[in-house]
Formats: sequence, C-alpha cells, structure tokens
Amino acid sequence: MLQALLAERFSLRLHFETKEQPVYLLMRRKAGKKPPAGLQVTTAGSCVQAENGAPPDPKACGSLGMGRNHLEAQEISMARLAEALSRVVDREVVDRTGRPENFNVSLLWAPDEHEVIPSSDAIALPRDTPGIFTALQEQLGLKLEPSKAPAELLVIDHVERPTEN
Repeated sequence: MLQALLAERFSLRLHFETKEQPVYLLMRRKAGKKPPAGLQVTTAGSCVQAENGAPPDPKACGSLGMGRNHLEAQEISMARLAEALSRVVDREVVDRTGRPENFNVSLLWAPDEHEVIPSSDAIALPRDTPGIFTALQEQLGLKLEPSKAPAELLVIDHVERPTEN
C-alpha cells in the first residue's frame, strides 16, 4: 500500500539493482596464547530467559546493547555481531568466522577522531583504549578484512513534488 501511495503521490519510479560494494569480512584471528576475554562461548545459565511483558533485561538471552564506544551482548550469533558492527564501521560486515555457537560479547573501543558529536550513550574510557579494529583483535580475537561483495541497492528512477490535495 505504501509503495502504491508513493508512486501515485510522488510519481515515484524505482528498481533494485545488484552491484559490488565494499564490505568487511569478520574473520577469526590466528589463535593467541590466551583466549580473548571479551568473547565467551555461552553455557547453560549464562543468560536469563526473557519473560513476555517484563521490562528489558540487559542480561536476557539474545540481548544486544550498543553505544558509541561499547557493545554488550548475551548469547548472540556471529552473524548478529557482524550486523551490529556494520553500524559502527559504516559498511556492511559479513560473518566469515565459521563459528556456529552463540557468544557473550563485551567490547570497548575508542571512537574515531572525526566523531565529535557528544553522545549520552558513550562511557568513559582510559586514554589508551584502542580503535574498533584493534579492539576486535585484542578483546575478541576477531578481525575485519576489507573486501567486496554483491549488494542489492534501491535505485530511484524518477520522483516529483506532490501536487496539492
């Protein structure tokens, strides 16, 4: 209905097109001497089952909380982590870790210098906190590799100002 309304009111014509776009591949870093502290395979009882009608619980299974410089999640897949990271790096992140398990994730990073907008959802960090790419390697044992992948894009062919009612 919405598409029909937009087509009628704005003379909107559009189509979808597949095109190669820059992406990041979320990959496992080579195993180090100690396991990453911020990425733990979930075990029975590592999260709380959410109840219908109850207020959101940050420790609920499947929950993901994210601010400008931090991410906390309970029992999420690598695909879901990749989706959340896409919002941080402004590029689609594709899971290529091959890890089928669910994880509890805790990640802190320093925002880029170009992010100067004060944010109420940022938490105070020590001065030596690394950027997102280094934090992923050090805290989660993961890395982002630049690549290209096909993406479906919405292309607007024509649009006009609406007529008065």
